[in-house]
Amino acid sequence: KTIMQLQSKKMSMTTAAISIVRTNGVRALFNGLPASVAQVGGKVALRFTAFDIIRQGFADENGAIPMVANLVAGLAAGVVEAVLWTTPTERIKVLQQNEAGKANMDPRFRTTFGTVQTVMRSQGLRGLYVGTSATIFKQSISVGTRFWLYAYFKDLVGGDPSVPMTLLIGASVGGISTVLNQPFDLVKSRMQAESDASKPTKLKGTFSGLATIAREEGISAIMSGLSPRIARVACAQAITFAFYESFLSLYCANRTN
Repeated sequence: KTIMQLQSKKMSMTTAAISIVRTNGVRALFNGLPASVAQVGGKVALRFTAFDIIRQGFADENGAIPMVANLVAGLAAGVVEAVLWTTPTERIKVLQQNEAGKANMDPRFRTTFGTVQTVMRSQGLRGLYVGTSATIFKQSISVGTRFWLYAYFKDLVGGDPSVPMTLLIGASVGGISTVLNQPFDLVKSRMQAESDASKPTKLKGTFSGLATIAREEGISAIMSGLSPRIARVACAQAITFAFYESFLSLYCANRTN
């Protein structure tokens, strides 16, 4: 996904994968894995915790929560996770994954710890927060959309979906949210892939960056990397919501007992 977004020429997911393997071997497909694993665990914990706390603030005296609360709480939770965790871990992941497509990989970005050290030495803590605004837009849109649509679809099927139905709903909301936040994910990746602080930054802002990409590469370039993102996020959200619902059921049953 990252390689597809960082290349000026269009390529398919298969072409990108083959290119990476030919250039640096199968191992290069796993560049940035530790940062990605750390990111997923941390941001999901922050997301669901912040969402639930904020959502409960909309409850009336009877405990009823309006549907719009899921959207507002989701938008806010997305901002929380973007600022506290997603931006710095995404920055490290993108820098490492950017090397996967290069014939001569920069040894400074070979490991997660080495990448963090390199960024901190050259740019300080601020270097870990490159692309923060784009990440905030991306995460708030995706999280808000997912929680809102998940609650909506859940009500449509009776409020207590089976595991297969939960998987289907989770995959659906994951795919929809991915399409909606795609422009912000693209510009975020382009901004975070710039590793040399001494060179002038081509993309100076989220919206100006999108305008630059559209002007120089065409509107279609904004959708680069969408197919692998949909596949990844749909699967991830299907599993996440199914696990979340199963855990809640067990937790509530144990409290009742």
